[in-house]
Parts: sequence; structure tokens; C-alpha cells
Amino acid sequence: MKIAIYTANFGGKDALLTPLNYLDGSDISFYLFTDTDLNVYPYETVIKPLIFKDVSKNAFYYKHMGDPILKDYDVLIWHDSNIQLDFDKLPKLIEFAHNSFLTMYVHPDRDDFYSEAMTSVRIGKDFSLRILKQALIYFFNGMPAHAGMYASGILIKNQNIDSGNFYPFWWKQTLKYSRRDQLSIVYVIHKTGQKINTIKGNVFKNIYSIYHAHKYEYYIESKDIMRYNYSILKKFSFYAIKVLRKLRKMIQ
Repeated sequence: MKIAIYTANFGGKDALLTPLNYLDGSDISFYLFTDTDLNVYPYETVIKPLIFKDVSKNAFYYKHMGDPILKDYDVLIWHDSNIQLDFDKLPKLIEFAHNSFLTMYVHPDRDDFYSEAMTSVRIGKDFSLRILKQALIYFFNGMPAHAGMYASGILIKNQNIDSGNFYPFWWKQTLKYSRRDQLSIVYVIHKTGQKINTIKGNVFKNIYSIYHAHKYEYYIESKDIMRYNYSILKKFSFYAIKVLRKLRKMIQ
């Protein structure tokens, strides 16, 4: 079985670290997709152009869609570049891939798209009206309340199991709407009807990895749209999404 670990780091967003307990001579491949000349052992650096103003969306493309260099591997493990994997625990992570094309953590705090959207507005994870637009469109397309929520910092992909149109659809939603791919993935799961495997536990604190704080100073287009993310817009968007959640729960 061919296995690859991969991540992406654009705009110097995070400080990628060597996996804990890494041993030389491993037959597992490590890849880093980046726009700068970063060298972190044992990752092979793959230079890619910076396309989007939002540095996270540059990383999300590879997170969702992969790359031709990864096509011949049986199992891929994606991790956000601020997450440091424990090399000793990789076999246990790989075990999760045996019966599903995708495995990820359940969200430690929420099980609901609308609640996650409200939280994303409240703490400024994206422009509030952009998240509200996404919530409105998803609402009118039947997105249920309390249909599950996931933490996408670690993904385990079994490339020997057909994923259909799942990843292109996920990327299209993340590109079209908010940067919060945790919002778009629950909609993709709902619309495609595809089942994913889950890891119980907390993506921020578990036996497989260590979560480190991001080191960037701002989110997305700080000099453009985010300067208009006024408190009144955030409050309006927050309560509008709250109303959508209440309506959806009444309809269900």
C-alpha cells in the first residue's frame, strides 16, 4: 500500500513542523505544497503559484482536489500545516481508511451548519454577508439543521474507493462562497448523499497530532472586503442565520 502525507502552506500562514517521532527510512511520502522555498524535513517541497488573495483558499485547492503527484497513492492523509502529526500513530490513522473514501473528525463543539455559520460570523472567520449569503442559499436548497458538523484539519482519503463528484463539488462550494470549508462540506454530504467515516474525539487534542496556533496576523482580504465587516453587519448576519436555523427546525 502506497501512502502519502500532504499539506499546504501559502503566504507563510503557519510554521510547519517535522512530525513527532519521525524515523528515517520510512516508505511513507511527505509533500508540502507552497509558494515559497520552505524546507521542512521530511516533506518534499512542491512550489505552486499563489492564485487567490485568501491564502487559505490556495491551500484548500490542494486539500480538496489533491495534485497529479498524489494520484498513484492508495491512501492520502491531509493535515493543516499548523497540525503536527505523530509519526508513531500514523498506522492507526491509516486504519480508518479501509471502508470509506473519506474520514475526518466530528466537530468537538457543534453538530449544526447554522450554528457553525453563526460562530464563523461572530468571530470574523469570513466577511459576514458572504457567510449569510451561503446560509440563505443552502437554506433554500434544503440544508437541514443538526445534520452534523466536522473538523477538517485532518482528512484521510482512500483513493481506491470511488468518491464520485464529492471533491470537485466541495471545492466549487468553497471557492464560490465562504472560506469556511467546514460549512460547505456538510452541504456537499447532504446533496450528494455520500457517507463518510468519522473519528470521535477532538481534532485539537488527540493522540495522533498536536495542534499549534496559526501564526498569520489576519484573515482573508484584510485590505479589501474585511475592512467593511462592521459590527452592525456581523450582528445582522448572525441573527438572520439564527432565524434560518429556527425556520429550518420548524420545517423539518
